Amino acid sequence: QQQAMLLRDRTALSHLVPAAPFCLLTFSPLSCLALPMLLLLSPAKSLNYDIPVPAHLPHTLPAFSGDSATLIALLRGHSPQTLAALMKLSDPLAALNVARYAAWRPEAGTAATGTSNARQALLAFNGGVYAALDAHTLSHADLQWAQQHLMILSGLYGVLRPLDLVQPHRL
Repeated sequence: QQQAMLLRDRTALSHLVPAAPFCLLTFSPLSCLALPMLLLLSPAKSLNYDIPVPAHLPHTLPAFSGDSATLIALLRGHSPQTLAALMKLSDPLAALNVARYAAWRPEAGTAATGTSNARQALLAFNGGVYAALDAHTLSHADLQWAQQHLMILSGLYGVLRPLDLVQPHRL
């Protein structure tokens, strides 16, 4: 049963990462020798939507955006007080997130489309790891490498690639 679950999970991830490292799922280090590296980051609690995104920066769409829309619809039904209790947030942070969920749209816009309610995941999260990555300084080649070898976990979006558009949220 566990092997079937691992195979199902690998199939679910295979469209995100070409040749998803099966060795990570089978726990066989020898099978990893010929496969590309896959780095997995946790999201940061704080977000950065203040620094402008370079206009030439490409973007992709999250693989599980339909599921994100379903979660947002559920979250929109809660008051700030309920969210504060449910997510263990301060009242101001709960109010901020109620406003974020109200502004969230299934079709994420970018500065290039004239609506900047979203940005690439690698630029949206603001924490120690993301500051050290300094994504604003990465070359096009570096971003393409990251797109193939870096995944970011998200409670709202599931597994993100660095250039997947995300909107302000907390989950």
